[in-house]
Amino acid sequence: KTAGTSLSDVLSPYALKPSASRWNKIASDAGLVNDWRRFHFRKHASLRKAESVLPREIYTSYFKFAFVRNPWERLLSWYQYVQNTPGHADRKNGEPFADFATRFIGKKRRAQWWMLEDSHGAMGLDCVGRFEQLDDDIGRLCKILDIPFNALPHHNKMSKKDYRLHYDQGLADA
Repeated sequence: KTAGTSLSDVLSPYALKPSASRWNKIASDAGLVNDWRRFHFRKHASLRKAESVLPREIYTSYFKFAFVRNPWERLLSWYQYVQNTPGHADRKNGEPFADFATRFIGKKRRAQWWMLEDSHGAMGLDCVGRFEQLDDDIGRLCKILDIPFNALPHHNKMSKKDYRLHYDQGLADA
């Protein structure tokens, strides 16, 4: 929940477009795609996944970036998304935020840093933008990439709530 769909809109004219067919997705997941240009990365693929698929010289030459979000606000946003998505695998109908948060705090794969580490456990990015200053950081990214940037489209926008109102001291300490 860090404006990924909106950012994809800005960058898609400059990106490789592998087949989105069901077969290519399955073949990519199974490791059967030999040409990295045709590999289908899942929407929330980790940096380690890119490192494992791309040829070493390509991986090291690419400019790698991500956008992160205040983890407290991110967890609340994810909770709201899950609660508003019937059939979501993580949804427990009517579950209070504190119970939801307790289920996921401390799970390595739910932490943002887990997605940004390379195979050696180091920060593997050239640039990290912040959701809290999204327009400025996307503008900076576009300047680095030498691509035009006018305005960020807004997709999947959730209602803005003060995340601090949802954490009691026990949850904050967890």
